[in-house]
Amino acid sequence: GVQTCALPIWRIVGTEWSASFLARGGRAGLVGASRPLPHGRWCGGRPFAYRGSVDAPLATVPDAVRRRLETLAAAVAAGFPLAGLCGADVIIDASGVMHVLEINPRPTASMELVERATGWSLAAAHFSAFGGDEEPPPPPADGVWAKAVAYASPARGAVAVAEAIAAFDDRWTAADGRRAIADVRSEEHTSELQSRQYLVCRLLLEKK
Repeated sequence: GVQTCALPIWRIVGTEWSASFLARGGRAGLVGASRPLPHGRWCGGRPFAYRGSVDAPLATVPDAVRRRLETLAAAVAAGFPLAGLCGADVIIDASGVMHVLEINPRPTASMELVERATGWSLAAAHFSAFGGDEEPPPPPADGVWAKAVAYASPARGAVAVAEAIAAFDDRWTAADGRRAIADVRSEEHTSELQSRQYLVCRLLLEKK
């Protein structure tokens, strides 16, 4: 039969951070940071589903937090054969102890905020780690970007929700020429709407 075991569960209270770093040749440099959007029913997501992020330009990250993130990135790159863009999710508690939740050896969902805020090419940086010319670090951010993920279920009228969001996207694009939303699903995706929950769109906003 199937064997099961009870895993310990810890509740950690603190501040969540996500770090983006570029690994190359056993070294790593921090290229961005962000804060996840809070839990809640506002996005329609299940508990612990990714809800989006708010970019945290490196110049605004507290020095103590930045040093811990840089130390973590360097240790991960030195201890594992990583190359390219990677991400780390952590919680820093009230006493300043950093608890690592996970390391993602790949570009992560929040990294597009760094690209939008700085104009830095994530693709060029990622491929440079595999033998290309070394990319300079990203320039200072111009404004702060945020990203929200909206979920829906068939019972809530997913196609209608997607159409309403698409209309908002059209108005936003007409205002400044840059699209605010990606991955909007339309009626051609109705075969995918049978699941209990699915991604409707990503909403991207900028504040100068």
